[in-house]
Amino acid sequence: MIVKLCMQLLVSLISLLLSGVQALGLSQDVLDVLSDVYDALDQGASVIACYTHFSYLCTLLSIVISVKACLGLYHFVMWVARKIPYWGVRE
Repeated sequence: MIVKLCMQLLVSLISLLLSGVQALGLSQDVLDVLSDVYDALDQGASVIACYTHFSYLCTLLSIVISVKACLGLYHFVMWVARKIPYWGVRE
């Protein structure tokens, strides 16, 4: 549930940023490159969706992002713990 909310927040943030890019009045060349990148991502998602169910893919992606975030948090906590010599945490 929390992961789904985070994914929706991420998607809305990306769409907000991309809509802001168009409002900046960038040159047509930059907008063409951004359009090509978006098309490539869309085509990649379509190819992957041919082999798996898209909901299954979203679930796996949310699990991978969650594990990566927890791993980053673990490394940060261990880095802080190593800085406190009284605790005696070593590598």
